[in-house]
Amino acid sequence: MLDRAKALFSKKTSAAPSAEPFALRCSCGRKIEGLRRSDAQVLSCEYCSAAVFVLPVNTLRIPGPAKKSKGLRAGRSAPIAPTVESIPDEALDVSIPSPNENGAPGRKRPAILDRKWLEDEPDEEELAQRTRPLITRRHVIILGTIAFITIGAFAVYRRIVVKDLVENLPDRALRGFQLVQEGKLQEAYEPLRLAWKAIDWAGARHNQSDAVYQAFQEVAAVNEMLAEPLDAALEASRDDPKNFRAKYRGKAVLIDVEVERNAEGGWIVHWAIPVGEQVAKLDSKGLKLFDDLEISKPKRLLLAARIEGMDRTDDGLILHLQPDSGVLVTEPAVLEKMGLGADPAADAVRRAQRLRVLP
Repeated sequence: MLDRAKALFSKKTSAAPSAEPFALRCSCGRKIEGLRRSDAQVLSCEYCSAAVFVLPVNTLRIPGPAKKSKGLRAGRSAPIAPTVESIPDEALDVSIPSPNENGAPGRKRPAILDRKWLEDEPDEEELAQRTRPLITRRHVIILGTIAFITIGAFAVYRRIVVKDLVENLPDRALRGFQLVQEGKLQEAYEPLRLAWKAIDWAGARHNQSDAVYQAFQEVAAVNEMLAEPLDAALEASRDDPKNFRAKYRGKAVLIDVEVERNAEGGWIVHWAIPVGEQVAKLDSKGLKLFDDLEISKPKRLLLAARIEGMDRTDDGLILHLQPDSGVLVTEPAVLEKMGLGADPAADAVRRAQRLRVLP
């Protein structure tokens, strides 16, 4: 009994091979051959580049042949005939079309394997993203639709606004004139602004369009006047002209000035106000309004203009006005704002200016 056990354990078994051949079929039908290794392998098909997994060498002990009794061996039936006929490799290879043959698309490589085993090679999706245009045909259609809707909406809005301006022009002009005559210059600003917008922007016509424009210019100047006295503003910023320009540029001032043409060019402007120990004067370049009036001799003017800035010189301060901003004063209410409502001479100048502007 002991001898039989020793013989059983001392019996040699066939060692597992370190490498053994294998032959596999890829999903595309091509045969892949090679040697199994001690670890698993992932091979790439040379034809379709698909990944093929190969199991490692079997390290388990190969069992020996089973012993059969004579009775079972004698009664064993004949071997069963195979139900599937073997097909030679040549027949399989010939019947497989190539990826580009007959228009058949090539097999797409799995993206996960590309990232894992072929990190340097981009897949088809990445290549498509890199070559995709920034603006596609779909984007162009969407942007065109949005632009068409926006332009159409603006056209409808403009038509509505123009219609409102044109239809209400007579009432707004009349309302503005009445408020100016009553001395309510702030209330007159909005109806006169809309009335002039209807004439200038919407192209409407009015038999008093010049009067609407003149009244609107004077009322706008009064509404946008300097909030503090001009001499106080100059005094506060006389050491900092840049600060004066930043704070007061575009603000309106009402000026009573005498102007005469300078034979050497420009204008001689008789206007000055004391500012501390200095004197502020107007720029001799004047306004374009002076050229329009064709002044040939000294002339007194009552006007409104907007501030451009201020400079310091050895002779004092120079106040610069915006050249295109000059407006003659023609309304009694504006003359009252200047403090000259009770001055008959100033009122005579105002009436003469009105006849010149609105003959």
